[in-house]
Amino acid sequence: MPLSCPTNISLSELHLTGIPGLQHLHHWISIPFCIMYLITLAGNSILLCLIKADPSLHLPMFLFLSMLAVIDLVMSTSITPKMLSIFWFHSTAISLDACLTQMYFVHAFSVMESGLLVAMAFDRYVAICNPLRYLSILTSPVVAAIGLATLFRAVVFMSPLTFQIRRLPLCSPAVVDHSYCEHMAVLKLACGDAAFSNTYSLSVSTYVGSFDSLLIALSYLLILRAVLSLSSPQARKKAFSTCGSHLCVMALFYIPGLLSMYMESYHQELPPHIQVLLANIYLLIPPAFNPLIYGIRTKQIRDGACRAISRRRTIAGGVGPGLQGTGLGTFGPEGYIITLVGNGVVLLVIGLNNSLRDPIHLFLAMLAIIDVVMVTSIVPKMLSIFWLKSTEIGYMACFVQMFLVHSTTSVESGVLLAMAVDRYVAICHPLRYQAILNRQTIAQIGLAIVVRALLFIVPLTGMVTNLPYCRSHVVPHSYCEHMAVAKLACADPRPSELYSVTGSSLIVGMDMAFIAVSYGMILKTVLRKKSCWKAFSTCGCHLCVLLLYYIPGIVSIYAQQFGSGVSVHAQVLLADLYLTLPTMLNPIVYSIRTKQIRQGTKVGNKDVAWPTCTMSTTNHSYTNSLPFLLTGIPGLEALHMWISIPFCFTYIMTLLGNSMVLLAVRLDKSLHEPMYYFISMLAVIDLTFSTAVVPKMLGVFWLDSRDIGFEACFIQMFFIHTFTAVESGVLLAMSFDWYIAICNPLRYTTILTSSRTIQIGLLSLARGAGVMTPLMYLLTSLPYCKTRVIPHSYCEHMAVVELACADPSVSDLYSLIVATLLVGADSVFITFSYGMILRSVMRLPSQEARLKALRTCGSHVSIILLFYIGGLLSMYLQMFSFGLAPHVQVLVADFYLTVPPMLNPIIYGIKVKQIQEGIFKLLRQLAGRSISQADKDRSDAERGRHQQKRIYPILEQV
Repeated sequence: MPLSCPTNISLSELHLTGIPGLQHLHHWISIPFCIMYLITLAGNSILLCLIKADPSLHLPMFLFLSMLAVIDLVMSTSITPKMLSIFWFHSTAISLDACLTQMYFVHAFSVMESGLLVAMAFDRYVAICNPLRYLSILTSPVVAAIGLATLFRAVVFMSPLTFQIRRLPLCSPAVVDHSYCEHMAVLKLACGDAAFSNTYSLSVSTYVGSFDSLLIALSYLLILRAVLSLSSPQARKKAFSTCGSHLCVMALFYIPGLLSMYMESYHQELPPHIQVLLANIYLLIPPAFNPLIYGIRTKQIRDGACRAISRRRTIAGGVGPGLQGTGLGTFGPEGYIITLVGNGVVLLVIGLNNSLRDPIHLFLAMLAIIDVVMVTSIVPKMLSIFWLKSTEIGYMACFVQMFLVHSTTSVESGVLLAMAVDRYVAICHPLRYQAILNRQTIAQIGLAIVVRALLFIVPLTGMVTNLPYCRSHVVPHSYCEHMAVAKLACADPRPSELYSVTGSSLIVGMDMAFIAVSYGMILKTVLRKKSCWKAFSTCGCHLCVLLLYYIPGIVSIYAQQFGSGVSVHAQVLLADLYLTLPTMLNPIVYSIRTKQIRQGTKVGNKDVAWPTCTMSTTNHSYTNSLPFLLTGIPGLEALHMWISIPFCFTYIMTLLGNSMVLLAVRLDKSLHEPMYYFISMLAVIDLTFSTAVVPKMLGVFWLDSRDIGFEACFIQMFFIHTFTAVESGVLLAMSFDWYIAICNPLRYTTILTSSRTIQIGLLSLARGAGVMTPLMYLLTSLPYCKTRVIPHSYCEHMAVVELACADPSVSDLYSLIVATLLVGADSVFITFSYGMILRSVMRLPSQEARLKALRTCGSHVSIILLFYIGGLLSMYLQMFSFGLAPHVQVLVADFYLTVPPMLNPIIYGIKVKQIQEGIFKLLRQLAGRSISQADKDRSDAERGRHQQKRIYPILEQV
């Protein structure tokens, strides 16, 4: 039967599909592939530089390792750039000659790597079995001959295969269902007989794989026999440990290769994308991990890296603080050039393309300017340290650099917040997007961000410059980092350090909290309206940039503040990566993920069209004089009597427990200390909390008394939200109390006096009332024209707002901002307090002392978890129902308001010994008074009977 082609032969161009069936996920799949390629380039380049620069590494083992690094670089570079161009720019076309060249390089260097692994196994055999003849057997000419032999074998085996495929006629459509020109995928396009190519390919791969693995197995059998013949277990372990890295590299190479080949040959029923992903992993993961494995497991490589770093270090003198450069200058110029070019292209595209003058691209232009300023303030000087050993920096230049670094960091955090607000407006209010975020508003936002950064950084710079520097002028860093410079002062730098930590925590905490609120609102809108899913996809690049900015920053800060076990050079490298990596990757992320930027680099005439989420409003008549009706637990009205039992029990326990704590603290003078004053405040808050909610709730459950007056409803809401804010402030004050008690025990009573404790309590109360009063005004001003039925057991804010017939977005936004600010700021300060506590505790000499110090915080940590986890769970279930029934949401909210007030006194009564003793003393006093009262009553009765006996005879005589 004659062979037929869909269309006739001689194709000059093929098309790669990427990952078949997963084309819509190409942008996400490209992220790990790009990261692995960068790791491959960096890791193998550093490995080659280290071996080239260090004469002690000019040994056979490291020469073979250099060959492996070269093979990995060639193999990755032959496929990854084209693969990423498919994922990012949909550039699927590849010429036939380029396709065959790529195929040749992939398969030839795979064969070469297999041969090199055999040579490395032979190297280990000679090193262990013939150590005295190691250098005489594996001389440099022999090593070079082995490398040339592996190359020659690969060329001989792969050239016939490539020529044979080149001679085959290919049918159109010339679509290769793969992300690179894989041999079997290309052969599927052949119109002629491809049996010879298939047979030859299978024979070569079988021969190479089996022959090489047989030689490797033989080498390791001889190694194992030699190792087991050693007398000492320690010597056996040391000898065999030298083979660990080679075994890991072999496993990485052969196992994915065999798995990929087996799946492709015998599991045709697997989805094509699984087979393609396995083939990609086989070619990408080993080159990325090989230098890491050898760098971690080989002591000589680690020592060579340390020597290279130490040669780069210099100690500077001079007038001002100097710099002790730390790091390798390998990354600097490439990263800096990419940063300048990438951000420059983004600015140029936005500047020349009128269609890119919308808010998101203007914020992106601000981000690009910030990145250029930030990286330019540190990288040129850093490179001069690495290359020219120019470590000196002027006194004022050092502080100018510090000012630029910290101010641009603060500005970037603000711009990321502004971009989150932009996404919120674009998705939740698409029709008003241009009206809300006009040019004037964007300029005002940018100025506000800059002013905020200046207000924070100018005092910090002034505090640091006013310190006297009489110690060493060597800054153990690669730029003038604030903490590193402040340590050189001979005066106390703690005020500036405290200001820096507090200010940065506030800025980062507030910005992250507002960003979280923005994305919470976005998610809420998207979940309600499926038409907004497409708009939500526009947030991907912003989320990537957020992660790139905040995660390295937080890791760097914590490593510097609390990583006492982390080496200095690791901390410095983390700080350097935090300032350079995001600035380099930000334009890449936005260019990949943003269609308008990609098109702007080509044409520049595409308009932005945001998907809209339709919203409707309805007009109603309304009156605010009618009472509301509470439903209790929606859907469980028939079980109200049973549900009331645990709530009644909880309320009784709350009253008894907190009253006992208050009485014990009041009557026992030994408990008149700041810690117990704060516990008393917490008890009062819990009593107010419960009493504001539970009596009315029980009235609904028992008496079906569902109506609640308009004013009474909002008074109940005011008490709930106000005392929630007050409790958060008191928990913060208690964490500060623990910090003083553990970190400054000798000054505890002088810092936290009784008057100061009362002031803190009043301040918490004033803060709670101050932020909740405007919210109550906003809520009571709304018209309520819908049903008067509140589907809840108390006047919960979100349930009441849903009854309004006017737009409640102002009150919603205010409540979210206030809640986020309060919880965000308090949780940040609590975390900071416990970070300082943990640092102080870990410095104690004995483990028993550390455990005892940490044990004292257990009750406070338990109450914090009860308060915040319950609150967050209730809030998230209220905002995002996740398909839960209404009664589940209501029950969670009820438990949040009733369970913690009951458990708080129990926790403190169990965990705090002084409270236990105070309560027992109170009970003994009450028992003693009852006994003495009974004795008094008994004696009065006896005295009365005695008087009667005296009076009766007198009466008889009368």
